[in-house]
Amino acid sequence: MKEPSGPPTLADLALLLERGPSLLAVTRSAAMRPAIVRCCAARVVGEAVEFSVPLPEGRLAIENLDATGVVSLTAARPTTYQTIQAKGTNARRVVWPEQSDVAVAHRGRFRAETTMLGIEGPPNGFWSMTDVVVFSFVVHELFDQTPGFRSGLLALR
Repeated sequence: MKEPSGPPTLADLALLLERGPSLLAVTRSAAMRPAIVRCCAARVVGEAVEFSVPLPEGRLAIENLDATGVVSLTAARPTTYQTIQAKGTNARRVVWPEQSDVAVAHRGRFRAETTMLGIEGPPNGFWSMTDVVVFSFVVHELFDQTPGFRSGLLALR
């Protein structure tokens, strides 16, 4: 894979999401209390990102998203540390009928990534894939957070 030469694009994020990255959503309450949850699937749809928050572990994040809509979703590929962070302030619940199939495929790709690192065994119990709430947000800021000279490059505002 060719390394990107500038700030990431939504197309770069879409490609990274297809490779089985670790997915973390960071949210905050109206009182500015953060919640972090590992997500089980994400995709780029037009100018937006859809991602699934598992229950029960994502309960606080879901409450925060419903209350404030503020989110930062970080995708990090285990084998290369390639990391892209997408931020938005308008997260809302949406329906994603094929989310479960996408989550199963994502778990398989994530397992392949971690197996290449010598981490054996499935990430079963790592997250729920069927009891989820799906959110969508328009990306307002997109950052390359891969360690190195491009780290922190802002692509969107």
